[in-house]
Amino acid sequence: MNIIITGASGGIGFETAKILGKNHRVLALSRNFNSLKKLISPHDSQRGIVGIEIKKFDISEKKDLKELPAF
Repeated sequence: MNIIITGASGGIGFETAKILGKNHRVLALSRNFNSLKKLISPHDSQRGIVGIEIKKFDISEKKDLKELPAF
């Protein structure tokens, strides 16, 4: 299953991305790219998180909405 999570840089979005990334392909989106980076690391495969992709994204920006990748 492919899942898109907005606001994935912290809180519920961050934790949801970590959990769902264990068994599903997750596209984690947020305006705060530095915080998104915490979702992925060289140790992800050891933690079982292999299905997370991250992208800087602001849902209030039309240009970002136009550039949202097919997922």
